Amino acid sequence: MDTAPKLVLQNPYRILGVYANSPKRDIVANKGRATAFLTVNRPVEYPLDLKGILPAPNRTLDLMNEAEAHLAIAKEQIKYAQFWFLQKMSPLDDIAFNHLLAGNMAGAIEIWSKQESISSLQNRLVCYLIEGKHELAVKVAERLYEKFGNDYISKVDANCTLQMTAADLLHQFVDSLGEDIDMQKLLGFDLGAETKAYISSQTIGPLINKISAEVEKTKKVDHKDPKARIEAARKLVANTKEALSQLKSILPATDSQYQMIADKLGLEILQCGIDYFNNSEDDDAPHTAMKMQKYAQSVVVGNLAKQRCAENVKILQKIIDRLPPKEIIKEDRAIRKELEKYTKLPDKITYAITLLNNTKPHLQTIKNKMGVNNKAYLDLSTLVINNALHNVIEEVNAAQNRNSSDTLASCLREAWKAIVIMDSFDMDADTKKTRYIPNRNTLKDLCDNLLPPSGTESYLRSIDYAIQNFKGTISGRSYSSGGGNSRFPWLDTVTIDQELDFLGNRNSTKKIDAVMTLLRDTKQPLLSIKEKTSSSNDFYSKQSTRVASIALNTIIEVVNSAQSDPLLSYHLQMGQGGEFKALMRKCYDAMGLIDDMDVSSDFARHYRPNRETIRKICVNIGVINDFGGSGEGCAITLFTILATAAMSVYCIISIL
Repeated sequence: MDTAPKLVLQNPYRILGVYANSPKRDIVANKGRATAFLTVNRPVEYPLDLKGILPAPNRTLDLMNEAEAHLAIAKEQIKYAQFWFLQKMSPLDDIAFNHLLAGNMAGAIEIWSKQESISSLQNRLVCYLIEGKHELAVKVAERLYEKFGNDYISKVDANCTLQMTAADLLHQFVDSLGEDIDMQKLLGFDLGAETKAYISSQTIGPLINKISAEVEKTKKVDHKDPKARIEAARKLVANTKEALSQLKSILPATDSQYQMIADKLGLEILQCGIDYFNNSEDDDAPHTAMKMQKYAQSVVVGNLAKQRCAENVKILQKIIDRLPPKEIIKEDRAIRKELEKYTKLPDKITYAITLLNNTKPHLQTIKNKMGVNNKAYLDLSTLVINNALHNVIEEVNAAQNRNSSDTLASCLREAWKAIVIMDSFDMDADTKKTRYIPNRNTLKDLCDNLLPPSGTESYLRSIDYAIQNFKGTISGRSYSSGGGNSRFPWLDTVTIDQELDFLGNRNSTKKIDAVMTLLRDTKQPLLSIKEKTSSSNDFYSKQSTRVASIALNTIIEVVNSAQSDPLLSYHLQMGQGGEFKALMRKCYDAMGLIDDMDVSSDFARHYRPNRETIRKICVNIGVINDFGGSGEGCAITLFTILATAAMSVYCIISIL
């Protein structure tokens, strides 16, 4: 029968034509006979060839010698005896062998089933092996070694000195059969608990050890070497796939041994994928890593391992979903490298221009490949625009805060260069409508309003210098909070200092003198700007208004401060108001200088009522003659000009 294992078909006892317990002389006799026949190329047959039941054995001189050599070793002698017939030990054996040698194996089995002796159990076991009934064979072996294990070796060969327990004999039988027909088949047999446990240990243990060894080998691969890690992962999958499949067919997924080794394997494959993705610069790294992540996810069994795999697959899938099409991966990577460098630099327009120039060729390539309406292209181009626009906004706003015309002008020119480049970029409609166009328009207004016309830069610097000098001149003094005075130590110093300041008009006069200096120093630069600009250009008017508003606000501050003194009327009545009159005259003269300036119409509306108030004060105290209007109302308090229109040019215009 083809179902018989090799241990039966090629058994040395069968090759030699003897029983497992035949005396040595039978072996010698049969070998001699076979040698004689084989020498003259004649076939040799023996009754135990079981012609009709088993295929004829392959006999050669070499095989005969090899068979004899096997049986000369005690361990192998007993091993092969376990898979061959024992000669007649009882009358029942004679009857059974008659059936067997006649080709009636079923009849032989029936006879041997009638009693439990060493020979009947052994011979029935071999019959079951010949029929391919391996489960029955193992069951009979369990009974044989359980009942006759201590006597088995002596029944095979009384002179054999080998010592084996019943368990040793059963284990040797199982191991040998497992090598012949695949040990995993034995796991499904309905056998005794001890036998099943042993088969399990012999089957599952090697598989688990193999997988574990492969995992440990993979762990030693450098975690920062992406190529080595992904290659190690591939080898780990290939080298454990069969073992894991075998283990899965043996053990249920709920088995703790299976769960432990499956999770160990899956998590190491997962880690290989993570290490590869984190350190690789390959264009297809996310997809390559995902293959490993999903395989790991299919392997793990435990809840924690499943959760970790699921989280990593989810994260990686999000990354893959955001990836550009494969056709533009190279360009996308180049652009993102530029953005990565850019974000580490200060918020300067010059870096924005560099970003735009460095990314434009890559974006053009993407546009040519994918089309102008491709979402990946528009998203990437919009990302570049938003980053560049950020720097433009930040530096322009910072320049306005510094209140330096030169700095602001230079900044605006650079900003407009960046805008001109950005105009050639495509972007999504929402960004263009809500962010780019509004900021572009704001910057255009700033450039139109604040950039000095060509040839006026030096005059503008002169005006800035005069304004800075003015601010330094009028910086206020601080009064002490009492405690004596060098001239009047017995009086309260705050009151005396205030009184002395009024009587000498020291601070106020200083401020008005500074105003006069400002107006005189800026007159010529303003006229030069006027000559350089056309009548339609309001840059000159804005600069004039800028200077005039500073001067007027200072005059208003001085006049209001002087009028607020409660002793003013007393001093005037006592003829002690000369200092006040001189101060008012200076203010009036300063207003006259402002009269000659070309200011904006909005500023003029604020200027005229304040000038008229000062004129009335001067008329009322006799500083000037009244050439129009009554002298009443000299005590009208001037209202401070906020100079909204004039100053709005120089306040910060926030860009969205």
